[in-house]
Amino acid sequence: MATTKWATFAEAASAVQGNNPYLVVALNVVKTRPCPPPPWDPHGVYQVALVGDAAVVQRLGDNNTWEAASLHPPADHHMNESQKRLTRLKARLEATDSWPWNNIEAWVSSATPLIKRGFGDFYDEFMNVTKRPSWTMLPRFSSGGSMWDGTPPRDNFASAAAAEDKSNRKKAEQVKLNTLAFLEGLLDLPPADVSSPAPQPVSGHTIHAQGDVNIGDATKTTFNNSSVGAAATAPAAVALGQQLMGALNLKEDVKAVQQAVIDDQDKLDAVHELLSDALSQLLRSVRKIEFEQSEQGKVVTQIKASVDDIWVKNELEGVKVPAASEVAKAILASPLLAAALKAIVAG
Repeated sequence: MATTKWATFAEAASAVQGNNPYLVVALNVVKTRPCPPPPWDPHGVYQVALVGDAAVVQRLGDNNTWEAASLHPPADHHMNESQKRLTRLKARLEATDSWPWNNIEAWVSSATPLIKRGFGDFYDEFMNVTKRPSWTMLPRFSSGGSMWDGTPPRDNFASAAAAEDKSNRKKAEQVKLNTLAFLEGLLDLPPADVSSPAPQPVSGHTIHAQGDVNIGDATKTTFNNSSVGAAATAPAAVALGQQLMGALNLKEDVKAVQQAVIDDQDKLDAVHELLSDALSQLLRSVRKIEFEQSEQGKVVTQIKASVDDIWVKNELEGVKVPAASEVAKAILASPLLAAALKAIVAG
């Protein structure tokens, strides 16, 4: 008969998923058996129980009742608590209308304590991204209606109000888009970057290696189960380091371009009213690209495809970023972004 005691949650989950008939027979006798909690919920209380004719894993819920448990980790199990809360705040912002502006102000007020506590290094940037935009205020005029010239009264009050409303709604929506992009950047950070102190430099490394290893810049030799008191770099480690640096550089470059979009919004709006929106959409898509150092050409191709898609959807064919703008400078300062986005930069 199959055992009803498990050393790990994975063993219990495997038994349940395999529809083990011996497990069902055993549970007909003992009804329920405790099982260890999963790694993503170490303090939860779990059991395997017979429900109908099937064995299922259950978790003791907050209301002290047994509930069906997932056999797989949640999507956010790798996040720390601050990142999980930030994910919920981001979802709330996505569901919030950007107009009237007090909707955004209320969201910022609710998000500020978490940013201060969990992402303090980025607080000033957060406040800059979410600051109230400069609202459009158009002049009003009226003419005519004089008893002397007999002309009918005219004014631009209604048209000016409508133009202001359209412009200010657009500015509020741009703040929302910029904020969402900023939050995505925070969520892209590894948990250690937002919750742990920076590692301290360590001297006197001991490297245990077997096989070919590069020591310093020139010497190459072979070690078998040796301890070498020197800095050693294996080719695989070099490749991994280059990959991580490439991904980090791309994130930093995207962040620089996003800040430039915020700073240059008025200039971009003067070129086309949807240009800054389209650039923000593009940068959000770039953040989601999986980066591999050995396949930078594929990354460039994916970014170009995003440009084509976003430019067509926003009817921006032929519209380009001004060459003298900070956005253009930030794009061209990044070799990878320059290769992918040069077609939308004027000059």
